[in-house]
Amino acid sequence: MSRRAKERRFQPDHDVILRQRSQGATAPFPDGFLYPPLRSRILSPYNQDHSRPALTDCSGTSFAFLRRIGTALGPRRAGITVRSRPMTDTPAFSLSPSAAARIVEIVSAQPDPAELALRVSVLAGGCNGFQYQFKLDRDTGPEDVVIERDGAKVLVDATSLELLEGAQLEFVDKLMGAHFTITNPNAASSCGCGTSFSLA
Repeated sequence: MSRRAKERRFQPDHDVILRQRSQGATAPFPDGFLYPPLRSRILSPYNQDHSRPALTDCSGTSFAFLRRIGTALGPRRAGITVRSRPMTDTPAFSLSPSAAARIVEIVSAQPDPAELALRVSVLAGGCNGFQYQFKLDRDTGPEDVVIERDGAKVLVDATSLELLEGAQLEFVDKLMGAHFTITNPNAASSCGCGTSFSLA
């Protein structure tokens, strides 16, 4: 048998290979696995251990809202160090003098005030789509930003901070009651209680 005939004998039949591929198993993950539906990505409320928010379905959400959340949920680096933002650095989120004084007063009244701070979070829910949550916390997470003023310390997670850019925490004392409130330029509308808002 000539050398050329041997080469033709052992040369793979490309038509056969293509047929085998078309009849064989598909890839382990379809293309859609790499690009999950955008409409199914929305924040759900944080759990008590401040873990990253779960992703749940929300079919009636506006695209403007989803774009905003997509920015807030951008890629993050693991093991990031805690960023401390003194008031002199013009932080993205700030405290008014009245809010700082009230935080110091509340923390000082606790049995064990050491390392206590006020955690401010933005959660999905409320009468306008988002709601603020305020609670005392002494555990600083790897993605938390620490904001300090006049002895008061506030913790804000990275996701909430995206929705609080340029906002200020205030404490108001009126006839209807005393409470914390947030002046947020990102909010298109808010409820009368001051704890719920919506985005444009």
